[in-house]
Amino acid sequence: MVKYLIEKKGFSALTVNAVNGWNAFHYCIPPDCVEQEKTEQYYGQIFSFMMEKEGADGIPAKTFNGENRSCMNIE
Repeated sequence: MVKYLIEKKGFSALTVNAVNGWNAFHYCIPPDCVEQEKTEQYYGQIFSFMMEKEGADGIPAKTFNGENRSCMNIE
C-alpha cells in the first residue's frame, strides 16, 4: 500500500497529519504486541523505501511536547 501511494498517487511520506502531528515515518515503529523480529524487518523496508523516495537524509525527532530531541540520520 505504501509503495502504491507514493509511486502512483504522489503521496509524500513527509506529509503531516494535522490531527496528531505525525507523518508516515511515525508508523514505522513496530508495535510491541506482534512478532518483533518480523515486524522490524518489514517496517525497516518501508522506512528505507520512503527515505529513498523522499530523498531525505535525516528526520527530526520531536517529543509529544514538541521539543526537538534528536535526529535520525541515514548514511
